Amino acid sequence: PPTSPPSLRGVPSAAPRGRRWHGMDVLDGYLYVFGGGGDQAIFIVPECGRYCGWDVQDPFSDLSRLDLATGQWELLGGSADNGGGSDVGVVEVNSSGNRRGWERGNTPRRMRSATEFWPARRDSTGLVALGGCFYVFGGQGPEGLAWSATPGLGFYGDLLRYCPTEGVWEDLTPLTTGEAPCERFGHSMAAVNGLVVVFGGFTGLYFADLNDLFAFDPTENRWRRLDGLAQGQGPSSRDATGLT
Repeated sequence: PPTSPPSLRGVPSAAPRGRRWHGMDVLDGYLYVFGGGGDQAIFIVPECGRYCGWDVQDPFSDLSRLDLATGQWELLGGSADNGGGSDVGVVEVNSSGNRRGWERGNTPRRMRSATEFWPARRDSTGLVALGGCFYVFGGQGPEGLAWSATPGLGFYGDLLRYCPTEGVWEDLTPLTTGEAPCERFGHSMAAVNGLVVVFGGFTGLYFADLNDLFAFDPTENRWRRLDGLAQGQGPSSRDATGLT
């Protein structure tokens, strides 16, 4: 498979630590793994009468890849340590109300290198390969355990792109037009006919699962909502599902 320039290659490493709710996809002979979470426990909030949050270890921000030809893992950046949320120093809300998070000291703009800036920790997100790059939308951040008390806290609605050949992260959120999905986690993502498709998930804005369907066109930087255009009976609201 093609190799990245030496200056952009990651650090040879052991396999990433065990996790759940991570993003994963294959591109140019490599398997990429991004984010995810560790140990969890469900807790009950009496006024809800059901589980209302997760008592979790902080999610991860690491991006690793496995060379499928040699079996060698590389750590490209980020962290899988339990950082107590200390790496989330910038959380912004855009004009649509969507939150986006970056590690402390980072700025929400085009990233100059994969090792200098990095997205905030998150789990329950997706990683989709399209056009030689990866796209990540939304997810649950370290504050996610507080969502029972504060609607919307701990969820992201940002759209990120990472291109391995450049070793660059880019925040597309302020560049997009159209009707974008609200912040959410546990949604499913896929690349279909040159589009990044997002379905369902859970949002703390309404404290509910979703069954909406969106498509992002990278050539136009434009979101479009599709569920109102589809014919027939669509799927019921859900999270933690799959889309291929």
